[in-house]
Amino acid sequence: MDDATRILDAGTADYPLDADLSTSAEPCPNCTTTIAPGNAFCPSCGFQRGTWGNSPSAQTADPATEADRGPALYELTDSAGNNYQLPEGSTVLGRGEVDLQITDGYLSRRHASFVATPDSLTLTDLGSANGSFVGDIKLDRDVSHDLLDGQQITLGKLVLTVARLATANAEKADTADIANPVSDSDADDSPDDAVDSLLESPAEEAADTTAAQPSGWLLENPVHGTLDLSLGETTLGRSASKSDVAVGGDGYISGQHGLLVATDSGLSYMDLGSTNGSMLNDVAVAANEEVTLAAGDRLQLGQTEFIVRLAAEDQEQPAD
Repeated sequence: MDDATRILDAGTADYPLDADLSTSAEPCPNCTTTIAPGNAFCPSCGFQRGTWGNSPSAQTADPATEADRGPALYELTDSAGNNYQLPEGSTVLGRGEVDLQITDGYLSRRHASFVATPDSLTLTDLGSANGSFVGDIKLDRDVSHDLLDGQQITLGKLVLTVARLATANAEKADTADIANPVSDSDADDSPDDAVDSLLESPAEEAADTTAAQPSGWLLENPVHGTLDLSLGETTLGRSASKSDVAVGGDGYISGQHGLLVATDSGLSYMDLGSTNGSMLNDVAVAANEEVTLAAGDRLQLGQTEFIVRLAAEDQEQPAD
C-alpha cells in the first residue's frame, strides 16, 4: 500500500460507514475497482463510498457556513481557482458538517483543522483517511504544523495554496506592541511588502550603539546585494523583529532561519531548525549543527542563495 494514502477497509469510530451503503459489491466510479460489501473506501484510489456524486473536480464549499465565519485572515486556493476563507480562530475542513465543507470524496468528514491568528496559521490533521501533507511531508495525527504564505498543502487529493491576506497584516499592526513567541509562520515582513532594501543591517537599526567591528566576511546575492558581517553572532531570517538581518522576498525563509558566527579565526553557520532548511554547496545542513564556511561557498536559505566572500579578496583584485 502506498504510504501516501491510508485506506480504511471498513468503518471505524472516526469514519463510520454510511447507514445506507449497499451491502453488495460495487464498482468505484473513479477508477472502476470493485469495492467489497461493507468496505468504506476503494482499495485502489481511496475514494469513499456514499460520495459518488461528488467528484474532486466539482468541489464546493457550503456558502451559508462560510459567510458566517467572520473576516478572513488567510485564503486557500485550489487548482481550479476556487477560494476558501480562513478567519481568526479554529476552522475545521472536511466533507461532513464542519466549518468549511468541501464535497470531495477523498476528504474525510472531519479531515483537518486550521488555526489562524494575525501572526500565524497552523494545520492539524484530524486522523483523516487519505492524509494531510505540507509539501511532501505527511502530517501525523493531532500534531500542528506551521504554514507559510505561498506554501502548498494537500488534503486527500485536494491541492491548496496558502495566501496571507491584507487583513492579517492590518490586525498585526494594531497589536505590534504585544510580545509574540518565535514562530516560523510569523511574517513581520511580507514578501510582497515594498522595502528600500531587502537586507537590513543591525547597525542601521541601532546607530547610537558602539560601532560593530567588521569581520572581513561578506555575503553576496545578486538581488539583495552585499552584507558585511561584523565580528560575533548575526541571525538571518524573514522577520525583522526576530533576526538581526531580515531577508525579504522569500516566503520559504523562516522568521529566524540561521545563525552566522564570525571570529578572528573564521566563519561558521548553524540552521536554527528552520521549516524549509539550509544548504551548503547543495548539501543539506542539519538543524542546530555548526558548519564551517569558506570563501566561495554557496549558502542557501529557503530558496535564496548567498556566496561567501572575504573582503580582502576584493581588495586584491588588479585594477583595470
